[in-house]
Amino acid sequence: SKKVVYAAKATDSGNNDVRASASRALGELVAKLGDKILPIIIPKLRNALAEDCSGLGESGLSRQGLCLGLAEIVSVATAKLLGAYLSTLIVPALLDALLCDDDGDDDDDSNKMVRHTAGIAFHKMLKTVGNSDTSGKSNNVGLGGGPGNSTVINKTLDAVITPLIDRIANEEEDENQSRLAISAMKELITLRPKELIEYLLPKIMNVTGNSGVGNLHSVILTTTTLTLTPINAKVLCALCSAATTHLPSYFSLLIPFIVRELIISNSATDRCMYSIEEHEHVQVAGTALMKACTGNAIGEQFMMIKLSKLIESSNQNATPAADWLHVDVSVQYRMWGVWLTKQMLSAYNIVNPSSEATSSGSNKAYLLIDYLSILLKHLLGRVVELDVNLLQQLHQCLSFLTKVIPLDILVTHIGFIKNFLNSACSDARHRKGLYESILALSPATAVQAVKKGKNSGNSFVPMQLPLFLLVKGAAEPFITLYLHALLYTTNATSAVSSSGTGGNINIKECAALAIGDLVHYSDLALFKPFII
Repeated sequence: SKKVVYAAKATDSGNNDVRASASRALGELVAKLGDKILPIIIPKLRNALAEDCSGLGESGLSRQGLCLGLAEIVSVATAKLLGAYLSTLIVPALLDALLCDDDGDDDDDSNKMVRHTAGIAFHKMLKTVGNSDTSGKSNNVGLGGGPGNSTVINKTLDAVITPLIDRIANEEEDENQSRLAISAMKELITLRPKELIEYLLPKIMNVTGNSGVGNLHSVILTTTTLTLTPINAKVLCALCSAATTHLPSYFSLLIPFIVRELIISNSATDRCMYSIEEHEHVQVAGTALMKACTGNAIGEQFMMIKLSKLIESSNQNATPAADWLHVDVSVQYRMWGVWLTKQMLSAYNIVNPSSEATSSGSNKAYLLIDYLSILLKHLLGRVVELDVNLLQQLHQCLSFLTKVIPLDILVTHIGFIKNFLNSACSDARHRKGLYESILALSPATAVQAVKKGKNSGNSFVPMQLPLFLLVKGAAEPFITLYLHALLYTTNATSAVSSSGTGGNINIKECAALAIGDLVHYSDLALFKPFII
């Protein structure tokens, strides 16, 4: 017992070598004496953590030194020994270290270091149980190599993660502990991302049993109830924040899941089946998912593929949610695809809203330039939609695009934008029943459309696009871009020809022609604020 106290006290030394030696001494005691000494060491470490969260207790033990000792202990203990004392000694000590806070600020550097050291202890504990067979003996096959290891690791994760989730759920009773639990969760995910993604996703999606991540796709297609509760949404936000490098592999699962939850919570909120708060938590989780891909080249590539499919969605009515919600799920998928794109752009805007910083390459949004043509193609393809909510999201998304991407870069795409809008206008002109649909949505705007349309027999063919008819101020991003091209670009700058032949024309000429086109399929009153 005296050796234990001496070794534990030495972990408080300001000398890293002394502290490391003391931690190894504790580990050697456990390695040699096993279950005879472990019940003595762990309670002493826990008592020291509980004595005074100011960093030093009466015994002179620092929290970080205690965590170093705990990490060394779990690294040398056998899996059988850890299993025997997992719930009674090891996990309570680990939770004490992860949730210990000396000043109420979990972002404080000292608290971060303590939490990180406790996370290392968790990392070593998983490594120990992963490097053992079902009998608890060590082997050399590596993490997950022994038979039955998955069950052992899940049991270990249950013991540590479940109490953290319970504390997150009790935010109303103890907000500080909930905040610390989220920070602890992020630290553990950072150290063991793959294991915790595989472990947490079924819980977040409320899937019971032994269904692995690979089987969750079928759950998304068959479930019609909201599974992303406020608690699960907070856990997903922590996962998105801490596992950014590993998350792209799961986008094909997470994006459809988030969109389904957004559709269900939004539509069911209108029918008073779910609260506005529940829908807002889903939105926060969706925003966190979009933010997770920013600045990550692989993540952006996966995300652009998924978002493009969503924005172009036309066959999603096959889901059970279509009959249950009594909505056009195809339109809903497109709307939330545009919304997610807007959230991704807003995440870039938060990183650095300065246009100068963006053009110099210090803004992560510079990575979006490679996907700019894809973004414009899919977003502009929605200007003829008749769903007002979708068009409002589209307007906001295009506004964010002009703020995130430097206008000097966007102007090189004016020819493409002009051609696409002309094509959409031609499509609207000849689309059967479009006028009647607009009239049903807004008679006043429909009358404006008629004034600019042609009389073809007994039917009026509108020239104005639904985006500009049904959403106030929708033309502003286009006007801003065109005016920038006229005022600030040089004559040497060129753009894709409006004729579509692939040749180059002067950007100023192209912008002037684009403004003329915009006058035809939008309201002239929109230009009043820009008249000098």
